[in-house]
Amino acid sequence: MLDQGFFDRYPEQLIHFNSSPYTYRALKQQSQQIAAFLIDQALSGVRLGIVMGRNQQCFSTIFAALSVGCPVLLLDPSYPSSRIQQMLDLAKIDILLSDEETSVEGLGSFKNIVLSSSVIEKFSPLSGQIQTNPSQAAFIYFTSGTTLIPKAVEISHEFLHQYLSALQKKIPLTPLDKCCHSASFSFVSSLRF
Repeated sequence: MLDQGFFDRYPEQLIHFNSSPYTYRALKQQSQQIAAFLIDQALSGVRLGIVMGRNQQCFSTIFAALSVGCPVLLLDPSYPSSRIQQMLDLAKIDILLSDEETSVEGLGSFKNIVLSSSVIEKFSPLSGQIQTNPSQAAFIYFTSGTTLIPKAVEISHEFLHQYLSALQKKIPLTPLDKCCHSASFSFVSSLRF
């Protein structure tokens, strides 16, 4: 359900992560390499937690996970490890993915896979895409918890597509536009990336 056509429509368009420029072509290639890694590790469709800094690899990992049908819980690396552990447990996350710069201590025996550049570079970009059911979970977010107990809420691929389409109609961005995303990835407004 994830439409990756924007990668191909503007392959040389520059995007910036913390002042580092990348093209959509580079983002797509890394995303497809990570997707190939996820399939190789038999993680297609597995509920993934992603805790990474705000960089190209984080966005590539999100696109890769969605393209192989993995529901994704985005975690803010600045959260205390006890909060991250609680979110992983409540969302029933199977595997945690992190990058080389982000480490989360105190998660007990929870399986954490560090996606290093050397691991990613071993894989050829995945061609094609796994078909996902539109009603399948794409993202997992937490409510603010009016009962003081946060609740994990799943957002389907179909809802995500409808939401982003409606947002594009309200705010018709073009390749020439620039925007800033400063909210934590763990906050529901991050769906607007």
